[in-house]
Amino acid sequence: MMVRIDGYEIIVSQNDTRLKLTSDESEQIRSRQLQAGQIKVYGKAVYLFTKDNDWLQVSKDETLVKKLEALSAISDTVNIIRDRMRKGEEYGYTSALQDFVKVKLKSYFEEYKNYPNEDKDISRFIREHPAISGIYETLITPDVEILNLKNVYDNNVKIVDGHNSAIQTLLQLQEKMIEASEENIKKYFPESAKKLIADMWGNPDIFLTTADVYHTSDMTFVLREDFIAGDAWNKIDTLRSEAEETEDAKVHDKLLYGVSELEKAVGWTPIEEAEFSPHSSWIPQDIIRSWVTDEDGLNHTSSYYCKNDEGKWGIDDMRGAEGGKWIEEANPVIYYLNRQKQRSKNIDTDSFNKEKDELFKSYIANHETYRNQQEPSVQPHFQNTSKRTCKNLSR
Repeated sequence: MMVRIDGYEIIVSQNDTRLKLTSDESEQIRSRQLQAGQIKVYGKAVYLFTKDNDWLQVSKDETLVKKLEALSAISDTVNIIRDRMRKGEEYGYTSALQDFVKVKLKSYFEEYKNYPNEDKDISRFIREHPAISGIYETLITPDVEILNLKNVYDNNVKIVDGHNSAIQTLLQLQEKMIEASEENIKKYFPESAKKLIADMWGNPDIFLTTADVYHTSDMTFVLREDFIAGDAWNKIDTLRSEAEETEDAKVHDKLLYGVSELEKAVGWTPIEEAEFSPHSSWIPQDIIRSWVTDEDGLNHTSSYYCKNDEGKWGIDDMRGAEGGKWIEEANPVIYYLNRQKQRSKNIDTDSFNKEKDELFKSYIANHETYRNQQEPSVQPHFQNTSKRTCKNLSR
């Protein structure tokens, strides 16, 4: 079904809701101003711009909508501040923009009792949509350098270990959309290339990335703020794999340094604070079955729960033994595991599901074996993106 509201064609299907582009947005795509990952608030919902060049509705949570509306103004202004600093423009207007962002951040804190970088709703939204843009730059507090210094890119800013020239070089290449490979540095900065490259290898705020991570033609250097943001655990896996394969000790050490910094940025999420349930795809069947049957779980010992080939929960009449037959079972727990509506008029589906989600989380958190087994290995599912912004100290 399609309806038109305020110039938008809204396509509503059984599975999702999408907005078609306006003519202005079509132009923005051609000029690359509008790209996959950008979000917008429209009406009372949040939409994510997809690779299919349309807006997909991703949330109708009223509180999240209000928070993202507030962050949108902060994001736009922070980007303007950064752009003005890079161009070295007059500070008077930049200072006013800095004050504007500080006021917005303080208002956010007053209303929601924390800043965006500590907001669990925002963290959850980022975990669910790690490729979004326009959010990471808002995960700041009023005391960060970009809101208090005249110019974080200025040569007058404190230089650490004499690497400021290397940072400036990366910024210049970035502005020209040129990959910061050793080959390009030698090509565009022939007289100082040797020292610049040496500085980049040793600078703690410059990282080495591979073609698989950034879809570049070769290994390149990137700034900390670009390196840390995004799908951190995917980067960690890729960089660690590349480090294991290389025979160059220098490359190996630089890649693993990046891995360690990503792990610090992502942080460790205890199970009690994680968002998961028996429906999470990475939870093994054995653990769910134990939760259902254990005395400390649901204590349903009469049946052996299992999935069929289509991924639907039921019971095994031979309790896991060879030759057993999968049987469809009608009971509240099976309905819950299969994400079905409860049949009994005496059971509210939403309340039942919420209760069982909390019971399952408590079971895992208090089961010594399962906690020790699952907590380290599933961090990528708990924290898919870096939860703090990082600055280049050596600019």
